[in-house]
Amino acid sequence: MLPKLVKKLPKKDKKIFHRIFEVEVVVGRLKIPPTLKSFAKERFGSLKAVKKQTIVKVVNKVTFEGAFYNQLRALRTAKKQETQPPTFTEEKCMLCNPKNQTAEDVFGRIESAYTTTAANIAKYDGWHSLIIPRKHNPLKLSLKELLDGFKTAVQWFKRVNREDSRAVFPYLIWNCLWRAGASQNHSHFQVMMSRKPYPKPEYLRLCMERYRETYGSNYLQDLYHIHRVLGLGLTYGGVKVFVYLTPIKEKEVFMFTHNWNRNLPKVIHKVLEAYKSLNVYSFNLSMVFPPAKKVNGWDDFPYIVRIVDRGLLNQNVSDIGAMELYASSIIASNPFNIAERIKGFLASP
Repeated sequence: MLPKLVKKLPKKDKKIFHRIFEVEVVVGRLKIPPTLKSFAKERFGSLKAVKKQTIVKVVNKVTFEGAFYNQLRALRTAKKQETQPPTFTEEKCMLCNPKNQTAEDVFGRIESAYTTTAANIAKYDGWHSLIIPRKHNPLKLSLKELLDGFKTAVQWFKRVNREDSRAVFPYLIWNCLWRAGASQNHSHFQVMMSRKPYPKPEYLRLCMERYRETYGSNYLQDLYHIHRVLGLGLTYGGVKVFVYLTPIKEKEVFMFTHNWNRNLPKVIHKVLEAYKSLNVYSFNLSMVFPPAKKVNGWDDFPYIVRIVDRGLLNQNVSDIGAMELYASSIIASNPFNIAERIKGFLASP
């Protein structure tokens, strides 16, 4: 349990942990009527586990993100877990023929060995386009294809900045499959370029600034350090990777680096391979880039990637409800188990 691990930390590390996180352990108790006992035992394994439930509540005091852990909730659905990736038909979709069935940016398309761009026909922002790999199945993108897609995104950002010099804040997202909000199964990333930072990255930057002013230390470096000493993080090729203690939802992986090179896409690819080994086939990925030009307050801002599981594809129940939207994330997975799985994939060739 997390409180026991924190208690064993050296004094210096314990101090860093407590200035970032607050942990509370509560116990939920209930009575089970005779008519419900067989159901509870079958669904959750034992009546004892249901009658007395331990909930670990973790709050990030810097960003005010929170996660309440109760692994019993992972057993509350009757749906059978997927053990095989979803199958995709060979039927051609709109994104299989982007030149004829997608719009293009006012400056045209950017094409590479494995990808092409298209303007999003229903935009989030003034500059909002798609990076479309030629491979239909997003779960079968190779490292080479992923790297090519990200390189195309960087080229798109540079091209937009030449077209609109005030657009300096690049952002990339990947909604993989319908559970993650994708309207098309075909592989595609979405790229945006804004004149002002998006609110959540800007809020994180302000939190980092306030942390530095208060403690004279780098927030992200301290955040990574405390996850590493707890066994939740490691560094791979200059990329700091950890399973986040206050995730937005299940199995969230947080990574950052100051260098854009092959290692970041490689880490992302390995994390997604680890996800698939955990039967995770639908996810959201967010990548915040440093500004394209110097902006006051954004000096030394890194590339930040966050990836989160969006639940089993065969479930018809949403993974996010009012608690996640308005209060705190409710988590059923064990971050330490996820971290061990990811470490194994990062250690492989």
